[in-house]
Amino acid sequence: MANVAFNDPVRGRLAPTPSGYLHLGNAVNFVLTWLLVRRAGGHLHLRIDDLDRARLRPAYLENIFQTIRWLGLDYDTGPRDAEEFEQAYSQQHHLAEYQAMLDDLRSKSGLVYACTCSRTSNLPPARQRCPKAGAGAVRPHLLRPAPPGACACLPRPLPSSMRGAALCRQIWQPLWATL
Repeated sequence: MANVAFNDPVRGRLAPTPSGYLHLGNAVNFVLTWLLVRRAGGHLHLRIDDLDRARLRPAYLENIFQTIRWLGLDYDTGPRDAEEFEQAYSQQHHLAEYQAMLDDLRSKSGLVYACTCSRTSNLPPARQRCPKAGAGAVRPHLLRPAPPGACACLPRPLPSSMRGAALCRQIWQPLWATL
């Protein structure tokens, strides 16, 4: 992992999925992300997750661009319309690369596992204490393989092999906490 300093420029993303029309939650998320990134003088990227092709509809894809325009938001990189998205930004262009990476991970024991959690399960939020760990552990959900039905717990402080500026900042110093 490359050395990343906490004073590196802020990079944010808008990451909608064209599997349905956008809703108020998407709009709020877009505006808050835009405000945080712009206030920090950062870079904002539009990345549309189109891996679920069965639910993708052209109208949903177009709705993403209409909503961003209606909200009056700008971004620095990413597609400007549905046609440019399909031609240059669709994740479909990278399926072979994704498969190669997945095959590589599968060849290494313990790096790929099935998540047994669902959105309807009564798991504690990621920032709560893990019920199965000591008082010094937090539960960032499934950062490492865990047996079915178990929480993935990380000790505090993190072992040096797991330290990384992005990981530590996300868990213990979220950007919104410093504003």
